Amino acid sequence: MPSPLTVSTVDAVWAAFHDPFLEPPPPPSSIGCGATAALRAAMARFSSGDPHAQRRVEVDRVLGGLDAVVVRSTAAEITTRLIGSHPWVDAVADLAFRVPTETMSVVLAVPSDHAKLVDDIRAIAAVIGRGSAATESADKATEREIDACASTGGNAVAMVSLLYQTHDATAALLVETILARHPDTARASAVNQTRRVAVTDTVIGDVPVSAGSTVVLDLAAAGMEFGAGPHQCPGRLVAEAIVDGIIVAVDAAGFLVRDVSSSVDDNGRPTSIMMRPRS
Repeated sequence: MPSPLTVSTVDAVWAAFHDPFLEPPPPPSSIGCGATAALRAAMARFSSGDPHAQRRVEVDRVLGGLDAVVVRSTAAEITTRLIGSHPWVDAVADLAFRVPTETMSVVLAVPSDHAKLVDDIRAIAAVIGRGSAATESADKATEREIDACASTGGNAVAMVSLLYQTHDATAALLVETILARHPDTARASAVNQTRRVAVTDTVIGDVPVSAGSTVVLDLAAAGMEFGAGPHQCPGRLVAEAIVDGIIVAVDAAGFLVRDVSSSVDDNGRPTSIMMRPRS
């Protein structure tokens, strides 16, 4: 198999996003054939051509029913509740991987226990987004959230897709936004890269790409963390509203970053950002 080709300039990344012969990669074998695999196969994010266009319409329809002001205020209310009177808050564990998911469940009117929903979406994201092996537990989490979203009368796959994308991508956006407010760090890309696979021979700029080749799109270098073209992030305004709401609540509570861990995840982000009120 040819080595992956990395493209990092604005023009090359833009061309790759708009190339109909570059498609999202196939699912890893570890995903199995259960409910989580079926969800991935039905998501707009991992499809191309007419199926993608049709599924994207459903995602846009769900997002079109949301009010950014309500999203922002909901995120602020949830953040205020989670912060409470705690002397310390971990912006990663306590906020980034909870508030966006809870906020989306509220504004989408998904009936659920918030703590359980966050656990379910985390399990789904581990399989679909991070390549962990599918388990019976993850498949049951997928089934629960599909059923919960279907009970609202909306498109269940589109809704769970948004919950899934919010869990990781919006969490990353929040982490980078908080880091940028710290004097020793700078704002980095919330999404560093994505991948495409050539389904036939094609060309990116002047570089030939053979069928079967993997192309890595360096979004950070190109300044395109929300993507471009048909797969451009549909929830950018919602994600930004959630982050704005969290920041408003954090500032209102007087919390400041006190310690950024030296331990980082696979994307180079700190695994903990401890915050406490101004003394």
